[in-house]
Amino acid sequence: MEASGHRSIKLALLRSQIDWALGEYDRAAAYASLALREDENHAEARYRYIVALAAQKAKRKDALALGQAFLREQPRSPVAMAALGTVYYHAEAFEEAVKFFRPVVNHPSMPAEPQFYFGKSLANHGNLNEAKAVARLVQARAAQPGVFLNRAAAQSWTEEILKSE
Repeated sequence: MEASGHRSIKLALLRSQIDWALGEYDRAAAYASLALREDENHAEARYRYIVALAAQKAKRKDALALGQAFLREQPRSPVAMAALGTVYYHAEAFEEAVKFFRPVVNHPSMPAEPQFYFGKSLANHGNLNEAKAVARLVQARAAQPGVFLNRAAAQSWTEEILKSE
């Protein structure tokens, strides 16, 4: 891939992350789609596209189908597993979300939001102690520069979950 294609993918993914963090899911999906036009197998672009769809109730079935296809094609991919975990989180299938997040959530290539959704899934599934441990990790990651996360939502959740200690 030539340098300009690589730069355009990187820029599209950055815009997708920013729009996702701002709750602009249609626009986040559009930017991820631009990156996929450059490289249809780009794992982060596929992840960004799937999670942007998953955040929109009307597009969740599409996100589930794409997430399952991604995992079938790349069964050992931590990014594919996180994408599918995110779909299940948004569908409020917290037990399923935990199954997909648990093996990959601390992988070094993981963006911050799967940890956030993993912690929330644990709490909603009744595993409060582990959710508190994850909340501390989310709190630390949210404070790092360059981490794209809905900081207000993360801060509100971590404060609430840690208050119950």
